[in-house]
Amino acid sequence: MSWLSLFNLGEAEHICDAIRITILNRVHAGDPTGWQANDLRRFVLDPLDSYIAEHFDSNLRGIQIQIEMARALFDVAERLSELFADEYPFFVEDATAWQERLWRPWVEFVAFGSAHRIYWDIPAKRKQAREAASRKRTWPDVEDVVSFMGPRGLTYLSEDQAKELAAMCPDDIKEPPSVRTIRRRVKEARGRGLLPPK
Repeated sequence: MSWLSLFNLGEAEHICDAIRITILNRVHAGDPTGWQANDLRRFVLDPLDSYIAEHFDSNLRGIQIQIEMARALFDVAERLSELFADEYPFFVEDATAWQERLWRPWVEFVAFGSAHRIYWDIPAKRKQAREAASRKRTWPDVEDVVSFMGPRGLTYLSEDQAKELAAMCPDDIKEPPSVRTIRRRVKEARGRGLLPPK
């Protein structure tokens, strides 16, 4: 199971509530709890293992706070899983206590594991999008494509021909157009009746 599911707080709340109900059912009806140990392994411990393996960077010095939070959550979930596997004789007050004991480190893990998306990744992507939108993108326009294709008698541009046109990019434009952009211009030219239909 993917570790991305760990960041779904609705799912986390559901699992924590299931923990509380499992303990209450154990106390009041003597229901077995071993099955819940398997669910904790599948939905919490295994994804946390994957997350830690993927995000731990041995080259970084100091504390990697998101890894510390993941390990704290792992420790609580692992202890609870052991108790369930051992069919531990819980008390009524354990239900809410374990629910909260699992919920708190989960919320902290989500906060520390995703905070960088808000303060770093999203602003960086917005900046990149603004820069991309502000770039001069006037070439090739539909007329440039038609003037390239007309003298050559082309009604279709192969990938090599599209790359040839892209290579004619003026020096004042930082990046030449992609083949996809050129094909889009060809389609626009056809739509305006400047090129014969396919």
